[in-house]
Amino acid sequence: MFVLPKLPYGYGDLAPIFSDRTMRFHYDKHHAAYVKTTNELLGSHVTADSLEEVVRDPAPETRQALRRAG
Repeated sequence: MFVLPKLPYGYGDLAPIFSDRTMRFHYDKHHAAYVKTTNELLGSHVTADSLEEVVRDPAPETRQALRRAG
């Protein structure tokens, strides 16, 4: 199972390029949704420690699960 990593900086630390509000929206909503969806699609098929391992996994069920996301 993958988890949303903690940001190594504060939401407002990239201002004025990205606002606190923009960072919160994209990280807390979009990025979190990607992690959640990946976990749901892969289910219990995969016991990999990294996404790179998942992508390299030759198992047909892993490839099929990832294709459903696209």
